[in-house]
Amino acid sequence: MSNKVLVTGSTGFIGNEVCNFFLKKNYKVYALDKTLSKSSNKFFFFRCNIMNKNHLLKIFKEINPDIIIHLAAKTDLEGSDLNYYRENFIGTKNIIEISNLFPSIKRVVFASSLLVNKIGTNTNDYLFYNADTKYGQSKVLMEKIIRFSKCSFKWCIIRPTTIWGDNIRNHFDTLLKLIELRIYFNFGYKKIYKSYGYIKNSAYQIYKLSLTSDNLFNRKIYYIADYDPLELKEWINKISEYLTGKKVINLPLFFAKFLAKIGDLLLTFGFKKFPIQSFRLNNILTNFEVETYDLKKICGKLPYNLDTAILSFINSYKSKK
Repeated sequence: MSNKVLVTGSTGFIGNEVCNFFLKKNYKVYALDKTLSKSSNKFFFFRCNIMNKNHLLKIFKEINPDIIIHLAAKTDLEGSDLNYYRENFIGTKNIIEISNLFPSIKRVVFASSLLVNKIGTNTNDYLFYNADTKYGQSKVLMEKIIRFSKCSFKWCIIRPTTIWGDNIRNHFDTLLKLIELRIYFNFGYKKIYKSYGYIKNSAYQIYKLSLTSDNLFNRKIYYIADYDPLELKEWINKISEYLTGKKVINLPLFFAKFLAKIGDLLLTFGFKKFPIQSFRLNNILTNFEVETYDLKKICGKLPYNLDTAILSFINSYKSKK
């Protein structure tokens, strides 16, 4: 059985969880990232930028991996041109070209993004592209490079949806702080459904995909999400009830739009930490559901249901305080 897995982007939110999951399954885990890992004592860690092709080649020669989970990417939305995101497509090209030199590499899982399409776009056509951000466009280029490359290995592309859960940083950490302070609000009364993924379920799904049969793996594209979409306000209220014992307050939608305009104005002055802007509000208010039928056939029942996931999420948040 193939038992050497190389995870690029290993210090990231998803990458760290994937490393830990494969480690629990008794794989030899080789972690690669341009940022030093705090968990490097758990697995074999290599500090490397995927743009450095010569260094990558040297590492591949040392490891001779069987499976690659390629998660390394620049993921923020701050870039104004594609050159800012060169790691996403040129870095992936480097991974492909070097992987072709190693017969030991049987499979590569490439992580793309749901933002290859505008939020709210019909996503059932996996080869349809409608990106409205430079980040999303860079991932479109990445997918096209993969699809049109001659590969000596089997590959699949995953498009993680919004992944949440234990040890998450940035705006989800802010979300919990605002809920705890009782200054987070739901807006409007319309039900909004989202395909989200709990991080430990997502790591499990990536693991199962890497082992599935060739006909379900090779040249396939899968959205990574829990099977049942969340109703956004219900999800927020569940989190708030576990964290504070109370539901969050619901305010009229016009108030959210007013706050978003303030956020837009602050953004023009370089203040990026205001919790909401029009772009983010529009994404929040837009339904986004993906088809997970084929993924469910491969992965079966997920390890965590919504309640156990929320409890683990909150316990992780509290343990960091």
